[in-house]
Amino acid sequence: MGSYVLDFYCPAARLGIEVDGPDHLDREDRDEARSKWLEGQGIEVIRFWNHEVSGELEAVLQAILDRVEARLGKRQS
Repeated sequence: MGSYVLDFYCPAARLGIEVDGPDHLDREDRDEARSKWLEGQGIEVIRFWNHEVSGELEAVLQAILDRVEARLGKRQS
């Protein structure tokens, strides 16, 4: 998207998913500016830490599904 690369992107929901590691701890300002630019393009960005994906995968997947459904205007189950 523009000059940015998203880890994952759902075009139907215009939802970007980022999986961040420890290198993002000192890049908060840059990540925030990036997210704001993407939001200006109508793309919502949600972020998860690596340890969440590896240790709580079901919860991460449910959070993604919830956001996709919300963005598509579907009732969440």
